[in-house]
Amino acid sequence: MKPVGLLERYLQAVKPLLPRKAQDDILRELSENIRCRMDEREADLGRPLSAAEQEEIIKEHGHPVVVAARYGRTQYLIGPAVFPFYWLILRIAVVGALIVRLVVEVVMALLSPDPAHAILPALLAVPSVLIPVFFWVTAVFAAFELCSSFFTWKWKNCWSPSSLPVVGTHSPAVSRAESVAQILFGAAFIVWWQAVPHAPFLLLGPAASIIAPAPIWTDLHWPILLLIAAGVAQACVDLARPQQTKWRAKIRLAIQAAGLIVLCLVLRAGVWVVMAPGVQDPARFSGVVEVLNQILFYCFLVGLIIESVRFIWRCLRQFQAHTAIHAAALARD
Repeated sequence: MKPVGLLERYLQAVKPLLPRKAQDDILRELSENIRCRMDEREADLGRPLSAAEQEEIIKEHGHPVVVAARYGRTQYLIGPAVFPFYWLILRIAVVGALIVRLVVEVVMALLSPDPAHAILPALLAVPSVLIPVFFWVTAVFAAFELCSSFFTWKWKNCWSPSSLPVVGTHSPAVSRAESVAQILFGAAFIVWWQAVPHAPFLLLGPAASIIAPAPIWTDLHWPILLLIAAGVAQACVDLARPQQTKWRAKIRLAIQAAGLIVLCLVLRAGVWVVMAPGVQDPARFSGVVEVLNQILFYCFLVGLIIESVRFIWRCLRQFQAHTAIHAAALARD
């Protein structure tokens, strides 16, 4: 019987990229196609195939990402290989934009001369943010789709089946959708974060004429920027090589720990927005600034609690994985 270790590793790499409901059928079809190709080649040579020859046949079928993309839904602007990432990013961008626009509109309504009558028009203006968000996210991914033939060619020709993880011994893979989302949002945040000091309108919207960021944001500008840049670099590595390693897991924990430290420093500041310079009748808006700082306090506190729980959970999982590997090594000895 033909050795199928390499084939099993290949199918294992393809499986998580396939639609869940059709995974078994697709893997069965793919396995049969590759086995038939191996049988034909074996018959032509009159001998069993070597490992290198099996690898060559598997490589002809393409990179696991490219193969899985053939079984996705057909899209016109965005192909099946990119569509899952597009759909995830679009949902995150829509929710984030709605939340930011809602906060800005509510603040502007509270700062208006007649807040009671300004609230309803402010809430009705919130959905208008959906059109530009949909347009820009779709435009970015459509442009990427136009250039995807180059990446597909690289995937198809510059990879080796022997580099796939061994069945049953591979480390868990980082979601490619998660990596793409982190790269895109991280890069967008870096550009936005660098522009905010020169254009506070990008952070506060029309309210920038009345309120301004507190000094804490200037003090932590570069630490936050470096933290996000480290996360983007980590996501780029994860996208190229999604299989987790011990050192990458430790680096991920270190970045998360640094993020917790920054979040603690932000929470410790106590004041996050102040009255903008040159505001006429500041006593009129002082109550709004105080309310905003109270809201931000609870937001940062909840965020710190959630991130602390996530960090502790990841540390426990890392410890369990290390213990399991150590126990397995002792068992083998």
